Amino acid sequence: MQLIAIYIDEGIKNHSEKNKKLLKKFCAENRIKLYMHKIKNAKKTNTSAAYGILIRNLLNKKARELKIERLATGHNLDSEAETILMNQLRNDMEKSSRLGVIVNADDYRFVPRIKPLYFITENESLLYAKLNKIKDVKNPFSDSLRDKVRIILNAMEARYPGTKSNVINSFLEILPSLKKKYGKKIKNCRICNEPCSQDVCNSCSFLKTR
Repeated sequence: MQLIAIYIDEGIKNHSEKNKKLLKKFCAENRIKLYMHKIKNAKKTNTSAAYGILIRNLLNKKARELKIERLATGHNLDSEAETILMNQLRNDMEKSSRLGVIVNADDYRFVPRIKPLYFITENESLLYAKLNKIKDVKNPFSDSLRDKVRIILNAMEARYPGTKSNVINSFLEILPSLKKKYGKKIKNCRICNEPCSQDVCNSCSFLKTR
């Protein structure tokens, strides 16, 4: 089994350059082959949600081109618990149906995404990075709802240890029901031909309306 890295360059001044420098150094030191791709036509983008749409689309496309069997992402217990609660607050359970430890495993047009850090807390990840002298780059975006949910979760975790794990474990119990209810037949975007649930994928819709 070969491990390779794919980096999607958001084109954000200073942030992206710093990220690339650190990643190139890390991959060179650990003999990991690195593929880098840049997001195009997104200069006016300034939200994490918008970049998330473009990154997911490009990651799947490039991973498929490279014939990668699994895409491993860095989502941890904290980030997943935050997303679950955000979707609850927005009454968007359909979006939650696409979460979980393994994503997109039922359609050959998607490269299955796995989350090896799913049950690891953010503090544990940061401690590991610090002990192994792995440098971190801060998120350049400010998501007001996520920030507020993070504050609430951290406060609850401090007062009631295990809160974040309870959010994850209770969610995993209902996830099969959510997938059954919201599972959709996957189409192909009529613009880019990438798999999606609508006639036009979110990535093309965003780029068209920006």
